[in-house]
Amino acid sequence: MDNILPENIEENDVFRFNDIVAQQILPHETKEIKDVFFNSDNIIFKAGKILPPSFVNGTLEYFFKFPHNYVAVIRNYLGLKKFLSDPFLITSRFFKKKLIINEDCLCFTDTWSIGYFHWLLDALPRLLTAEELINKTTVILPIAYQKKDYIISSLKIFNVKNIRWVENDEVLSIKKLIIPPHIAPSGTYDPRLTTELIKKIKNYYRNNGKKVLGDKIYLSRAKAGKRHIKNEEEILPIMTRYGFKTIYLEDYLWEDQVSICQNARYLISNHGAGLTNLIFMDTGGKILELGGEQNQFYHYFSLAKAAGIKYFYQVCTYSSSLFKRTNNKKNIIVDLEKLEKNIKLMLDAK
Repeated sequence: MDNILPENIEENDVFRFNDIVAQQILPHETKEIKDVFFNSDNIIFKAGKILPPSFVNGTLEYFFKFPHNYVAVIRNYLGLKKFLSDPFLITSRFFKKKLIINEDCLCFTDTWSIGYFHWLLDALPRLLTAEELINKTTVILPIAYQKKDYIISSLKIFNVKNIRWVENDEVLSIKKLIIPPHIAPSGTYDPRLTTELIKKIKNYYRNNGKKVLGDKIYLSRAKAGKRHIKNEEEILPIMTRYGFKTIYLEDYLWEDQVSICQNARYLISNHGAGLTNLIFMDTGGKILELGGEQNQFYHYFSLAKAAGIKYFYQVCTYSSSLFKRTNNKKNIIVDLEKLEKNIKLMLDAK
């Protein structure tokens, strides 16, 4: 594989990108399952059993590596609070309105799909594989998805019109459910499908000039719920000095986010869903990802490769916290001297 390492790779960090070499593309086999139930938690069940396509990667295996497996599955897939307040099988079977759906239905989502990264890079590639079925079936989605601007806007790209929004107090009894396959373990990508998806989005929004904020953008996660930069006040003057405009994606509609990143030549952010927007940049653009010691850097490096974007990274230290126990939620502290060095490398790179 050519150009297999980041532009500013350090010898001691090569191991961080090894997983991209071993990424596994799953068989693209669409399933048809008869007589199933579907509820607003994105759970597909039959005969009292939850079916694996309900979950990220289409399997329970991801969470079997955790201690106390069943507790981990509940906590990570559904959320412990959600599980305790709404035991889905009991409520769906006995307390929710059961609606019989006779038309063929299409489900390309799982319990993680409502998240921005997972919607764009896990769910939409699945929809792409079943594009010829969109006008022949009813697409089913939980009602919560209707409130997400990026979901409604991106469905227009696929011209999805026949949608059945599943309310929180109902469960669908579906005669035939068509389920496109999970393409690859979340965070890795089928290069062909990813390239095709990026092209489709870019073509739809070609010459989208709704919001132009310059060619150097710093995406701040200050308004996000987790993974903040502890010393962000110290790095903002550096961003300004090198001509980077600081923006908060929460302040913009999705179409404006697309436009901002379409017109960006350089993009900097710490690890998080905002970096998904690199796919809107023109080929040859450059990004710098700031992440903690245990960050899975290869996720966005792999995506940048698929999008033709040059990738730079910086390993940062974690900020100690009594309340954020997992690295995935911890804040980071950015080394300012190293940051300036990496910004200069990115700006000078050809």
